Amino acid sequence: MPVESDYSEYNNYDNYYEDVPVIPYRPSKTIYTDLVHTKLDISFDFKKQHLNGIAWIVAKPHFYSSDSLTLDARGMDIKSVDLVSVKYKKSLDRNFPTDSVITKNLSFTYDNYKIRIKLPKTYSRSENFGIKIVYTAKPNELEKGGNDAIREDKGLYFIDPLDTIPGKPTQIWTQGETESARCWFPTIDATNQKTTEEISITVPSKFITLSNGELQYKTENKDGTRTDYWKQDLPHAPYLFMVAAGEFAEVKDKWRNKEVNYYVEKEYEPYARLVFGNTPEMMEFFSKKMGVDYPWEKFHQVVVRDFVSGAMENTSCVVHFDKLQHDAREHLDETYESIIAHELFHHWFGDLVTAESWANLPLNESFATYGEYLWTENKYGRSEADIALQKYLERYFSEEAEKSVDLIRFHYENPGDMFDGYSYQKGGHVLHMLRKYTGDEAFFKSLNLYLTRNKYKSAEIHDLRLAFEEVTGEDLNWFFNQWFLGEGHPELYVEHTFNAAENLYTISVNQQGLKLFSLPIDVDFHYKTGVKRQRIWVDKDTQIFVIKVTGKPDWVSFDAEKQLLGKIYESKPLADWQLQFTQSKLVKDKLTAMQFIRNSGYPDLILNISIEALNDSSWFVRKEGAEMIVDAELYNDEKVPVNKVINIGLRDPKSAVRASMIPLLLRLRTTESIDAIKSMLYDSAYSVSGTALYALSYVDPELAYSYADKNRYSKTEAMTGPIAYTIAVVSTRNELAFFREKILKSDGNTKYEYLSIVPVYLQKSDDNLVKEGIKMLSEVAAGSKDPIVQFYAKHSLETIAEDYSQKAQDLRASQVGLKKKSDEYKVIETKIISLNDMERLAKQASESIQPDLN
Repeated sequence: MPVESDYSEYNNYDNYYEDVPVIPYRPSKTIYTDLVHTKLDISFDFKKQHLNGIAWIVAKPHFYSSDSLTLDARGMDIKSVDLVSVKYKKSLDRNFPTDSVITKNLSFTYDNYKIRIKLPKTYSRSENFGIKIVYTAKPNELEKGGNDAIREDKGLYFIDPLDTIPGKPTQIWTQGETESARCWFPTIDATNQKTTEEISITVPSKFITLSNGELQYKTENKDGTRTDYWKQDLPHAPYLFMVAAGEFAEVKDKWRNKEVNYYVEKEYEPYARLVFGNTPEMMEFFSKKMGVDYPWEKFHQVVVRDFVSGAMENTSCVVHFDKLQHDAREHLDETYESIIAHELFHHWFGDLVTAESWANLPLNESFATYGEYLWTENKYGRSEADIALQKYLERYFSEEAEKSVDLIRFHYENPGDMFDGYSYQKGGHVLHMLRKYTGDEAFFKSLNLYLTRNKYKSAEIHDLRLAFEEVTGEDLNWFFNQWFLGEGHPELYVEHTFNAAENLYTISVNQQGLKLFSLPIDVDFHYKTGVKRQRIWVDKDTQIFVIKVTGKPDWVSFDAEKQLLGKIYESKPLADWQLQFTQSKLVKDKLTAMQFIRNSGYPDLILNISIEALNDSSWFVRKEGAEMIVDAELYNDEKVPVNKVINIGLRDPKSAVRASMIPLLLRLRTTESIDAIKSMLYDSAYSVSGTALYALSYVDPELAYSYADKNRYSKTEAMTGPIAYTIAVVSTRNELAFFREKILKSDGNTKYEYLSIVPVYLQKSDDNLVKEGIKMLSEVAAGSKDPIVQFYAKHSLETIAEDYSQKAQDLRASQVGLKKKSDEYKVIETKIISLNDMERLAKQASESIQPDLN
């Protein structure tokens, strides 16, 4: 019988090698005890920002008999721990508690992280026991942590709890991932635990509450509060527990008679269906595609303020950040539909079947990311989905430049390190390759087997591999080892040649990178009469494939499905690239051809392809066409179709395309192009209006300022930057009060943007106003607890100092050749001294700010 010691949390071995940095090994948590059921009764102290709770936990030894229980509970006051007797009824092959009675007070120890409880006897794995814990959770008194994906880790969040911030609602919400459930209720906070759940939530009567499962009943209390009782009969991991409370508008929808409701602030109630209305269709699509119906009691979505991530897939109740509550005009620029699809698909991959450890996180996040692709492909077509796939690739390459790790990795500092471009975007792309290799029928049948075999359980990557092997009959270790359990990606240098005398087409491939990959690659030979496909296997550093063909192909597509996660550098005739652009139906084929032609150095060809791109069916290609003309500086060419560009800018159905025409229209500098930009200032989409405002601040500052001044208090993020910038570069008034107010009242990125624009405004101001600005930035930094605000304030002060330093250098250069005793030299020297004083003042203010960004 083993001692209850969890070596997954023991990493002191690296102290033996003090000179060698060791990233700890993180295995799955050893299971000593199985959670069976968790019942919570919670209320809130808004003044103290505490949660007062009672937790009833039913558990049993996993295998070995045990006389103790260890629970995770971070920074709580533990008031009592008791043994309770529990009555049961059957639910999903589990005993579901219906009542409990205290039978014994239990001794325990608590070190602010773990409650170690001594049980009154030794229990076997066939015996359940019940524990009752009375506690207080104090989230704001915890040491702050977090990561890039989830900014904080205190589990429970009070938003404007005393209703003191104008325009901000009072809300409560939780965030359990990765290991923050322990911050608001005692539990075994591990992904390989599953428990059914009941929660009673007492809140002010004006609040709506949300939680997992179904709302069973509400009880009005005499003190102006109400207690809502939620119950989920289906087991899930503790990090997926959630509560939310606030004055939300409720918009009801349904899917197959299941509740599908949307909760937003009342101001956004008219737009809730616009944002979330495709949810039932998504549920139907994913249910049919997986062959597993949506497995939970209901599906609610709620938008909250100040959320610490983008969204969270809490079982049957997703929490979204506040960008998902927006008006119809904002919706033209960004629907956030991919986030909705991502969190919904988690209800199969992550909630129904949960990664058994954070090392296996791609089983959750790679699938959810690929769920975005599947929904987009189904609803909007492959071209739109392939644009998303290209963005996955770009995100992965961006992160890969900084680090190279395995997709499934057991060595990391903390679980938050796993939430990156590998677990999300690379993993999503790898699943796409697996689909293309196995074929759609086998791919989705394998996923069905994986889900049904592991439902309401946890799984690891080998469970997925075994499901695919059982369906396909093929040993797929080679694929899983190189893509899931290995790092890197292939780099292929591909050369095409054709022997007309013998009708032989030669493809030479040189594979480079961290290691050799085994790559099944389809090659399409395009003829006027049709397309012939041949698969080749690239698995050596250098290979030459000689293929007998019926005649010279018009062009050849290497990696015909554009599914490979890697970098391909192709050498083939320029004419082939042109045909690839004009004839291929795949967006990535077109983008790759455009990139090659852009680098060809032939201006006429670049312009011709760019103009042709403006006519493409893909909005992304149209946008790239306009940007290519600007980047290649070909806007002065008389062949640029000015009227066409104007027409696209004014009438293209995609706002991103309309906005992309503005930089080109600005550089054309014709009366008609500038008039078009003026019209676009009043476009239906904010992104187009904002881009037009930026442009007009250069060519018609009076009009730009008039528009910015009238709309200076706009709350729309797409407009706040352009408006603030226009005010900064055009206004001749003292605008510091405006910038101070906007900085103090704005949230997140908008606040940081205002801080960054202040130096732009001060650049043209006199020294007295700059001194006021320096004082304002210093006060903003001193009055904020947000280290990012402090960082931006510090950076703005550094920018002001650098500006004065540059001005002094420029004046110093103008003294060259002047006599030191001349009046002109002395005047310049006086100015330089003044500039140096201002630089010193800004530097001192900057150096006094020390943001803690750890």
